[in-house]
Amino acid sequence: MADHDGTYHQVYTDPHMVADLMVHFVNEPWVQELDFTHMQRLNTKFHLRFLPKREGDVVWQIPTHSGAMVYLLVMLEFQSAVNWMMAVRIVAYTNLLWLQLVHEKKLASDGSLPPIFPAVIYNGEHPWLAPVRLRDLIGLPEGSPLWKFQPDGQFFLIDQGRLPPDLLRQMEAVSALLFRIDQCMDPEELPGLAEELFQMITRHPEFENVARILADMLWYAMVTLTGESVARKTFPKDLMEAQIMLQENMKTWRAKQQQEWLHTGRQKEGASMLTRQLQRRFGDLPPWASQKIADADLSALEKWSLRILDAQTLESVLVDPS
Repeated sequence: MADHDGTYHQVYTDPHMVADLMVHFVNEPWVQELDFTHMQRLNTKFHLRFLPKREGDVVWQIPTHSGAMVYLLVMLEFQSAVNWMMAVRIVAYTNLLWLQLVHEKKLASDGSLPPIFPAVIYNGEHPWLAPVRLRDLIGLPEGSPLWKFQPDGQFFLIDQGRLPPDLLRQMEAVSALLFRIDQCMDPEELPGLAEELFQMITRHPEFENVARILADMLWYAMVTLTGESVARKTFPKDLMEAQIMLQENMKTWRAKQQQEWLHTGRQKEGASMLTRQLQRRFGDLPPWASQKIADADLSALEKWSLRILDAQTLESVLVDPS
């Protein structure tokens, strides 16, 4: 995706998508204690000069079913490249978030800080090998008495490129379909993904608010994978229109692919025939000649083949057609 961070921020400003992600991809026992029906998005305003600005951040406040005045603050980060110091960034943002709550007097009646669950969604090509714990970045020997003074911090990593494709296909989760669209490298798969997504939204209409964003993701994936120009295309209004547009685009793309394959086949056949004719006339070809023939288009091959009978040297055959 061209704007991975921006797209994911849009998608996960929807509370149903956050619940979908937590239930299906975090899936730890404590997640069952969360009351997603009363979750609220926090308006965070903090940023540091040396860290990316946090406008439009995705931070959610989720109460527990017990009704306790303890809130889980889900702070989502989106990464398309490995950041070795991500644990440092996460701890910095966590502390800034606590400071904001202290400043705005939004703590519990006993003054305790709420727990924070930081999660990073990563869709990069290479596996995430950077530490997910701050302590793993601190250069202290094991057993050092200074360890007790060091801050600790850990984030939950969703490395979507390492999620088994079969598992994603089996999941009844919109986030799983989002990850499959983001990972897709074959345009032939996109119409099927559009149909799956349409059926998913039909079964779960609470996700209708993000359907348009997902339709845009499907279409952008198509024009990117097929090499079409985005500027010449109109984005779909909804998932149903996305399905129709994807199917029509696939027909055009397949026709172009077939023409390219036919053209490539004719070029290879013409190059092979010209090579045999030149070898019969001049003997084994030097590397430069073989390379020039391999790089030539059909028009040049045809002009060169007409020169063979009259030419006295190999060089006079393979001069530029112009």
